[in-house]
Parts: sequence; C-alpha cells; structure tokens
Amino acid sequence: MKREALKTIKPEISSEDILMLSQKVVRRYVSKGSIPKREEEDIAMWVVEKFLLKKDTIINKFQGNSKFSTYCFAVLNRMCLEVIRKEIKHWNLSENQHDNHGSPDAISSIDLLLIKEELKLLHKIISLFSVEKHKIRLFFAYYFRLHILQIDVKNYDVNYLEHLLDEVFLVKENLSKGDVFAKLSAVLKIVESKAVKADAVRMWLNKNRSSMINRLNLSTGKSNYDIDSFQALYEYYYVEGDFVDDRTSMPSKENQYKQEKVFVEQS
Repeated sequence: MKREALKTIKPEISSEDILMLSQKVVRRYVSKGSIPKREEEDIAMWVVEKFLLKKDTIINKFQGNSKFSTYCFAVLNRMCLEVIRKEIKHWNLSENQHDNHGSPDAISSIDLLLIKEELKLLHKIISLFSVEKHKIRLFFAYYFRLHILQIDVKNYDVNYLEHLLDEVFLVKENLSKGDVFAKLSAVLKIVESKAVKADAVRMWLNKNRSSMINRLNLSTGKSNYDIDSFQALYEYYYVEGDFVDDRTSMPSKENQYKQEKVFVEQS
C-alpha cells in the first residue's frame, strides 16, 4: 500500500538540477576523452533540451526503484551516449582537419579507416568467443538497451520460439539493471535450459565486458577503453553494421531494417 501510494505522487526536478546533472555526465566523458572539450557546453545543453522535451514521459516511466535523481542521471547518461555514438566520427574528422592542412578528403579517408579498424577489431574479439559469440552480441545489445534485430535472436536460438522471446527483447528503456539481468536469466532458461540466477548473469556480463576491454586495449597498444567508452564503441558497432564488412550472419545496413524485424516497444 505504501509503495502504491508513493507512485501516485509524481517526482519533480528543477531545470537547474537537470542542467547540473547533465554537466556532470558530460564532464565525465570529456575527462575520459570521449567528448572533445570544445563540445562540452553544447552537448550539456543539448542533453538538457532533449530531457525537457521528454520530461513528462521520463517522469511517468519512473518506477520508484531508486532515487529519482539517480534515475534522471541514468537517463541523461543514456542521452549523452547517444550523442557520442552519432557524433564521434565527425569529432574525429574535425580534429584532424583542424590539426592538419592537407586535403580534407585524404583526412576523411584516413579517419574512416581508423574507425573501421576499431570496429573490425571489436567484431574479431567477439568472434573469438566461438560458441558464445551470438549470445555475447545479443546479450550486450540488450544490456545497453539497443533495438534488437530478429536475426540476432535467431542466431542465438536455433530453435527460435517467437512467441516466447519477442516480448523479452522489446526495448523498454525504463527497465532497471536488475530487470535486465532477470530477463536474460529467463532467456537462458528458455533457450539453453539453464537455471541461472540474475546475479550470475550480471557477473557473466561483467566478466566478458572486462575481457573485451582488455583485448581491445592490448591489441592496439594505443587504446585506453574503459566501461563508458566501451559502451559507446559497442553501440556504434551494433548500429553501424556497415563498418564491419565480414559480418556474414547479418544483412547489410541498407537492407537490415527492411528485411528484419526490429524489436521496439510500441508507444
């Protein structure tokens, strides 16, 4: 009764507090080198504006499983990652063009090649997981709240049971991490007949994320990926499939959304 009563009271947050949280989120990524310093103020304001546009929806999705400020911080962080994923290529190009006086076309080609190599390296690392590579790809995409392609579910579950799995892989941004682990635990029981607790799923994800980060950093000798920058790279890898030319299990980017069902929560 007490919990239901609390849900009827809508939480509030001032624009000033949203700005403060946004600045804190962006500052973290600037300090890690994921966002150029020159973009810090603009991105913080962009994230605030996007939050305010969706404020009513964001508040309505709050389930009271954490402090409201913690929930808002997570939402702002998600929005910031979206910017990083979309703009990282342009930031790199802009920095190269600012630092060099050569041909912009030549700089673009070099920069795109570097980005492609990073994505191909991540794809190669995922492929090294052999029998678990499809599970790695699918589970991390769901963990990062990306829109799941049906082909990835089918690659993981050769006996694909649409009526059992479709609901699980709908993208629901208001799920807590605990909910995500519980959902993936249920998937393991359906697909692999394994009774695995949600906490064991969490440990499995953390272990494999650390393994991929270590391999990325050791392979190049130049990269310094951490949890946040790895998420940005993974989201870019999953969404921008055309950068990796040896994904035989996936259709090309131009066809994937036409040919494959995308699991998206209907609003």
